[in-house]
Amino acid sequence: MAGRRPRHHGFADRLGRGREHHVDGVQIVRDGERHARLLAAGWRVIRLGAADLRAPDAVVQRVRAALATW
Repeated sequence: MAGRRPRHHGFADRLGRGREHHVDGVQIVRDGERHARLLAAGWRVIRLGAADLRAPDAVVQRVRAALATW
């Protein structure tokens, strides 16, 4: 469908979402459930906020630290 973003299940899917993403408690619960499923499947989850995106070197360090213990 033209103009429609592909649905990515990862960082790219979450990039650019701000406070409007959590407009109600239902979305907060869904995000918590998704997080739990990722952890149960063996994924490492690194949550990033707007401040993190302004400090990319620190993000790289967090990713490296997570990979070092994987």
